[in-house]
Amino acid sequence: MTEQISEFDQLGELFSAGLNLYLNWAKQKGLSANEFYVLYRLGLGGACTQKDIAEEWSIPKQTVSVVCKQFLEKGYLQYTKSSTDKREKKLSLTELGKTVAMPIVMELSAIEQRIAEQFGKEQLSDLLNNLVRLQRLFAENLEQW
Repeated sequence: MTEQISEFDQLGELFSAGLNLYLNWAKQKGLSANEFYVLYRLGLGGACTQKDIAEEWSIPKQTVSVVCKQFLEKGYLQYTKSSTDKREKKLSLTELGKTVAMPIVMELSAIEQRIAEQFGKEQLSDLLNNLVRLQRLFAENLEQW
């Protein structure tokens, strides 16, 4: 008897494969997955906390801390105090960090733009809207279970 793979299993496999494409690309650039997460987030989104990075990428805060410490030692990052909470430290890229991160961010953005054009921007927008709706339904149903 052949087992049928559910649509949710297929989605999981597709998301995992998609993430692996990004991580293999980062590896070609000489970055580990966690280094990529930190540099990409800071390069794309600007200053943030270690907690922000950990939550956005669903990785342990301690892992982010280790990567940030390494990047601080290399001179890629700097800490600044938050204007709203003096106990909170925000991370940002130094000029040296920008020379490392921004070419990676720009190259990946160009690749993503080309893919969006090939796929169709309207189709991509529809896909994203449907995935958001699916995620919302999934969350609501898990909460009720």
